[in-house]
Amino acid sequence: MEISAPCFPDSGRVVIGGYMLVNGLPLHKTEVALDPKTPVATSEVRKVFEQQSKYPAASILMNDMMQGKHYLAEKIKGLIKEGNRTIVFDCVTQEDLDLIADAVITSGIKFVTVDPGVFTSTIARKIIVPSEKKSKDKILAVVGSVNPVTKSQMEELWLSQKTFNIFVKTKELVESEERSEAEIDRIVTEVLENSPRYKVSTVTGDGLMPENRIDFGYYTARDHSTVDEVSDKINAAFAEITYRICKKDANFKGLYTSGGDITVAVCRKFDTAGLELLDEVLPLAAYGKILKGDFDGLNIITKGGMVGQSNAINRCITYLKEKLFI
Repeated sequence: MEISAPCFPDSGRVVIGGYMLVNGLPLHKTEVALDPKTPVATSEVRKVFEQQSKYPAASILMNDMMQGKHYLAEKIKGLIKEGNRTIVFDCVTQEDLDLIADAVITSGIKFVTVDPGVFTSTIARKIIVPSEKKSKDKILAVVGSVNPVTKSQMEELWLSQKTFNIFVKTKELVESEERSEAEIDRIVTEVLENSPRYKVSTVTGDGLMPENRIDFGYYTARDHSTVDEVSDKINAAFAEITYRICKKDANFKGLYTSGGDITVAVCRKFDTAGLELLDEVLPLAAYGKILKGDFDGLNIITKGGMVGQSNAINRCITYLKEKLFI
């Protein structure tokens, strides 16, 4: 049985409605259609398979994808009973690939994967894992950057992967100690209540929206303090949120931090001796493990707020999923 999820989100190749699009263009309208040896005359993926095989093929479209993995597993088995030997899936994001992989595994069928490599990698990550590693590991992303680059990256993450996000009301963190504590408690409580239903939770400063950014001048004058001191209060509050969440739920095995000041504050709160850097996820985005302190060995990726294209945070979270076998 062939299972094909022929998308490659990072390269702009997706399948929707049974048709392949490359950077928004139907496949038959791209340069590949002009190939002198193997020109492509259709963008309908199922037809491409049927033209090269004596066996029938079927498509599973996005409307079916919205029904969840158990529905898809039954759909797959039903199409096989009808005589189909190839099933082609709509797929746009990494979340789609995760869902398809879960559905295929749930169906219990014997299969081979046909794709550019991303789906095969996703299947392998979910199947080739020791039984003792199959746990409820989760990822926490803590983002305090307020620049437009981070905003576009977070929006792509939320569109691409199933996440629980909560916005921190940054103003509350600097109004008073009482209001800061109340806001920290609110965030921690909501994340812990919702995290059992999500592999990825994101705690995001509401300063991503320009209308929510605080006036540092007002607070420096009011408190007779400096901009750095006001900023430190905010960073320390984000670190406190991160600490309490990880302390109360040990299933958070992966941490993503965005913004150098946030990362420093988190490491200080965690009482770490440093970070053991193990790999470069993308330029200026590093993967490693926390050394010593309360969370020794915790997987972490840290990235500057201005670093990377719109898919940068999405790639970092996917990388952490691979490391955690999620």
